[in-house]
Amino acid sequence: MPIINPYEFYLIHLFSSLRIACFFIFFISLVVFVLFYSVKMDPSVEEIDKKHCKITVPLSLALVIISILGIVILPTKDAATAMLIAKYTTQENAYKTSEIVKYILEGLK
Repeated sequence: MPIINPYEFYLIHLFSSLRIACFFIFFISLVVFVLFYSVKMDPSVEEIDKKHCKITVPLSLALVIISILGIVILPTKDAATAMLIAKYTTQENAYKTSEIVKYILEGLK
């Protein structure tokens, strides 16, 4: 049985990928929000053209907020690795942990 569960490494990579996706979603939805909000507030645009803004503006704003939460809450790869190391560090296995840390850091590079 491995000392460290392989699924924990999978979660580290998953969090990293989700964080990158949150950055992309943030920028795209922010651009959409700004564009549609400016159309919504423009008095020269007719009401028929503004009907798509009633759905798009709140939806893009919600995506901006959710993606910001994802960026803030999801740990970076370094933070997740540090949490994994801290989970297995005790007085009894401090030497073993230092060897494992070296092995993990070499594997992540």
